[in-house]
Amino acid sequence: MAVGVSLAESIMKCTTAAPLLKWPNDIIIQSKKAAGVVVDASIESGVVTRVIVGVGINFDIDIMRAEKMLTKTPNFYGITSIAFHDSNADRLELVQAFLEKTEECMTLLERGDSGPILARYARLSATMGRKVSAIHNGKRITGTAQKIDRDGSLVILTPGGIIRVVAEDVIHLRHSK
Repeated sequence: MAVGVSLAESIMKCTTAAPLLKWPNDIIIQSKKAAGVVVDASIESGVVTRVIVGVGINFDIDIMRAEKMLTKTPNFYGITSIAFHDSNADRLELVQAFLEKTEECMTLLERGDSGPILARYARLSATMGRKVSAIHNGKRITGTAQKIDRDGSLVILTPGGIIRVVAEDVIHLRHSK
């Protein structure tokens, strides 16, 4: 989540685009994916021993070609690029801002202070308050995204009660909000 916040804030700082965060790991602009974050962590005896983070940014891609290739992909909801929204965007400036923001967030996390990051994530969230769908314990659930817990899980209010989703892909339903 810290990396997603860092990337979204960097895009805001360096471009005229207005990115939001789609839980858990997508950066969207006008409801289309502009970037994504992938995290692989090693955990031993309940302690994180190693984290590898991958970041993909659609900086200047052929949107039409990408859409044709990805349209039939499960959960595809559209794709966009930074340059499409701001033709004056500078790659180097964006990468530099991203590294600075990431370092700022990592310093907070090293101090055990995730609160400011979660607050920033909530402010940038495109998911909160939305009607969403996800797979939980092998079953499709639908409800309204309520909040993000301290551990980063998404809290969804369903007709059957509150469900915490930890690592599933969440689909924003079109007729919501």
